[in-house]
Amino acid sequence: ATFVISGGTGALGIFTAIWLANRGAKAIVLLSRSGLPVEDAKDNFEKLKQMDVQIIIIKCDISSRESVQAAFENIDCLSLPPVKGIFHAAGIVDDCLIKNQNIENIQSILAPKIDGAFNLHEMSKKHNYLLDSFVLYSSASGVIGVAGQSIYASANAVLDAFAQWRNNQGLPTVSIAWGPWKYMGMAARNLVVDMEDVSYVLPWFARSMIETALKECGTKFTLVLAIQAHWKCVSKHNINIKLKDFGEKLKTQTLPLDK
Repeated sequence: ATFVISGGTGALGIFTAIWLANRGAKAIVLLSRSGLPVEDAKDNFEKLKQMDVQIIIIKCDISSRESVQAAFENIDCLSLPPVKGIFHAAGIVDDCLIKNQNIENIQSILAPKIDGAFNLHEMSKKHNYLLDSFVLYSSASGVIGVAGQSIYASANAVLDAFAQWRNNQGLPTVSIAWGPWKYMGMAARNLVVDMEDVSYVLPWFARSMIETALKECGTKFTLVLAIQAHWKCVSKHNINIKLKDFGEKLKTQTLPLDK
């Protein structure tokens, strides 16, 4: 099968591509605004190029409907196996207090996440892709909140809701609300998290979360909260979390995880 990854040359995009290649993907299309791997993904990109999988990089502004349409038309012109899965890993973070926000900054954060998700949804339907999975990479900030990330958290909360909306239409969709990654990704580059009670996402944990998300794709579960945390400590930092209610929901909806 062929898989499409937006934000494909970012650290999480390339990590996901390697995961897919290890599980038998025949072709992977990396949609990327720059077309080049980010600095902290270059080693993994070299590893990916050595794997037994066809890698196609297509320059694409995921927030532009026209750009995404052109990318999908390009995919259809290639002799690739059927597209069976889409991973939406594009996004940027720009910490800023609400009082200091401006419309340009807000749009730059919202567009890749929200417009990008809808563009991928619309074009996958227009091109009649029979998808087994549509995976949205959101953030734990949309669930528990992070100081200075009100717009980023909002964008990710929309992705989580979008997953439910698609799933309700019978379109298998799941959102992974990632915690901060260790060694790679925006959190590692920008040091956006400094809480002793939240553990960084390590590669083994990330692989397990992707596996879990795909198993649940199309079921009643549309959100996987991929974070390891001491919830009692987190609740002290975040007034938005009602620990009792939140804990009860975790108990009833937590999925099994094997290291």
